Amino acid sequence: AFFRCLPLSQTSENGPELEHRLLAQGLKVCHSYRFATEKNPQTQIATLVKKITSIEDLLNPNKPKVAIADDGHAVYFSRSPIPYLRGKDVKDWCSERDYFKHIGIYAYRREVLVEIAKLPQSQLEKTESLEQLRWLDNNYKIFTAVTDFENLCVDTPEDLEKILKTI
Repeated sequence: AFFRCLPLSQTSENGPELEHRLLAQGLKVCHSYRFATEKNPQTQIATLVKKITSIEDLLNPNKPKVAIADDGHAVYFSRSPIPYLRGKDVKDWCSERDYFKHIGIYAYRREVLVEIAKLPQSQLEKTESLEQLRWLDNNYKIFTAVTDFENLCVDTPEDLEKILKTI
C-alpha cells in the first residue's frame, strides 16, 4: 500500500548540517508513524522524543516533557517534570526512571492535519502553552519514537549563549 505522511518541524534553525539532520529525523518519524498506524490504526500523529539525561533539562520549563504509555503513545505533555517521582530527591530522578523531552517534529496524514488545524484551543493547552494537549484533549492518539537527535531551540538568552558556543 502507498503511504504518505507530512513531517513538520517547529524548529526554525537553518544550515545544511541541521537541515540534513532534520530531514533524517523527519524520515524516522514518518517510518514510526507508519509502524504505529499499522500496529494501531487509531494512531493519528507521530512525534519524536529524546531521553532526558540531566536534571537541568528535566526542570527546564522550556523543554516540554512527555509521559509515555507502555504502547508508545503519549499520555500527557507538560513543562513540569512528569511523572512526579514521589519519595525520591529530585536530583536523583533521572537515574531512577526514564524521562523524555519532546523534540517538535511531527508526522500526520493530510486529513489529520486539516482536522487538528481547525480545533479550538483547549484549557490544558492554554495552561501549559503546548499545542499537543489540544490534540490529546480531542482524543487524537500521538505515537512517540525515541531519537538521539538534539534540537536546537532558543527560548532564553542562556539558550542563545549555549548555541553560540557550539558554532
